[in-house]
Amino acid sequence: MPMGFLQFAADWTITYVNAGAERTFRRNRADLLGRNAWQAFPGNEESAFGRTYRRVARTRVPEVAEAFSAALGAWFEVRVVPAEQGGINVFFTDTTQRHRAQERLAVLAQVSAEVVGSPDAVQSMSRIPRLLVPVLADWAVVTVLDDAGRPGTSGAGTPTPSCGRCWSGTASCGWGPCPRPPR
Repeated sequence: MPMGFLQFAADWTITYVNAGAERTFRRNRADLLGRNAWQAFPGNEESAFGRTYRRVARTRVPEVAEAFSAALGAWFEVRVVPAEQGGINVFFTDTTQRHRAQERLAVLAQVSAEVVGSPDAVQSMSRIPRLLVPVLADWAVVTVLDDAGRPGTSGAGTPTPSCGRCWSGTASCGWGPCPRPPR
């Protein structure tokens, strides 16, 4: 996705909107130009983005910030640079995919630490589904094979909005007995 760009005058009037910003906000530039930034983007004034914008406008020192936009449901990196006559230029990119990748890597590191760091492989394996779901999967099963290669102890899990526990219907899922049977 191309970089989005907005320019705000010293009085917070939006003076420029590029095509990347139009796509990101799903709004036409004609609807944004000439409007007050805080009215055009309610909730931004008190956000990490708004604090960064005001600080750069006040100090005239460029800054980079990254935060989650609840309104857009995405992570953004913003580069804010002082503009002429007291305004600011805001360059931004969607970094949601990078955040998801970092989250996945963190989970994989936890799984690795769980497997390597535990002397009890069976107990360790039963905890892995709780680490994987819902970050890497909607459902997970880990089966430990015995010395003969036969399936032994299993761990499984799918958290639910109501209980946050496994729906496998077994007590061996790692979360204990299911409050409700599977569908």
